Amino acid sequence: MSGDTEGFDTMSSFQVFAGEYARQYDAIYSEKNYGEESDALEKVFRQFGGGRIRNILDLGCGTGSHSLILARRGYHVHGVELSPSMEALARQKADAMNWISATQKPVFQVGDVRSVRLKENFDAAIMMFSVLGYLTRNSEVLETFHNVRRHLASGGLFACEVWYGPTVLLNRPTQRSRVFDTPAGKVERTGSGRLDVNRHLVEICFTLKGADAESSFKESTEIHPVRFYFSLELEFFLSLADFDLVSLTAFPEIEKEAGENTWNVLAVARAGRSTP
Repeated sequence: MSGDTEGFDTMSSFQVFAGEYARQYDAIYSEKNYGEESDALEKVFRQFGGGRIRNILDLGCGTGSHSLILARRGYHVHGVELSPSMEALARQKADAMNWISATQKPVFQVGDVRSVRLKENFDAAIMMFSVLGYLTRNSEVLETFHNVRRHLASGGLFACEVWYGPTVLLNRPTQRSRVFDTPAGKVERTGSGRLDVNRHLVEICFTLKGADAESSFKESTEIHPVRFYFSLELEFFLSLADFDLVSLTAFPEIEKEAGENTWNVLAVARAGRSTP
């Protein structure tokens, strides 16, 4: 498997989070604690948002798990997701829930984080679960940060979760497998990572296959190039888009500093005073 992803425009051609992987996404990540992560985001809103965070833009919202929790807690949430399969699942989950009013229900739409244009500004924008990692080129990162800035008023917050470079280089990706239950029977997901140090990428091959004799699951494979980031790198990109990096911590344990053993970190930035 080659570590060279040059010419692979991950976000536009979109070979990931499609088909079977999208359909099994919530089962694959059933152990992920979205409630705890939403708690951490609310702490960030209180600490850096001055008590005024009400409208949230969830970029790369996936199947909507963060959006739905935050909407239940009283925030107005607009989710944007590039994968039509994932966005459809987010809508289905929202439609299956009871809402106090139509305005409480989050809005979901298909869109590209680099170029989507919405007709409103938000108090905060979030990019969770390494959405930023799928932007493998510097130009894509800067384009996205400028687009986020367009949707925030001065002083608005931007929080994004990424893989932290020092930890990736120290611990290195390994092969991991996990079995989970689906309506088609038990399914095994195996992830095998290849490190590309020069391009700050981990190329992960995910394979899904039936894990028992009764399973009717059809095997599928996706290759995910995921970028990792360093603190000064993030600070530089954010500054070019009129953001000030105000915090970089472990995630979801935001009380801990980012360090060589924190694979997932949360960068929090505040929008400047320029006119988007």
